[in-house]
Amino acid sequence: MADVTIGGNVFHVSLPNFRKLKAAWRHIGAIQASSDPMESVEAILGVVAVGSSVAVTVDELAEALTPAELPPLRAFINALIAETGLGAGADDAGPLELASRSTAISAGSSTSWSPPAAEA
Repeated sequence: MADVTIGGNVFHVSLPNFRKLKAAWRHIGAIQASSDPMESVEAILGVVAVGSSVAVTVDELAEALTPAELPPLRAFINALIAETGLGAGADDAGPLELASRSTAISAGSSTSWSPPAAEA
């Protein structure tokens, strides 16, 4: 469980099973794909809404979120993803990165998946 403060309230967030992870997945993908910080924040709020221990909507979170609470959001999402076992540790300063296909779906083989080479 990772904690995040929004509107002065602490939300306890977890993705303890596949159902919750699946519900949060579109938000996690949006965080990774976005180069716009505001879009990333909204996606993080979506993850909070899905995984919060109390019922809350993205709109309620967006209304309560203060500018001073923005900087810790990246550390929160990194900690949550690390807790699920899908990404790097919470102390990593880099962008959220999920495990690569070759390590995430390992069947004990020494070969790894790689995309086809582009033709020149």
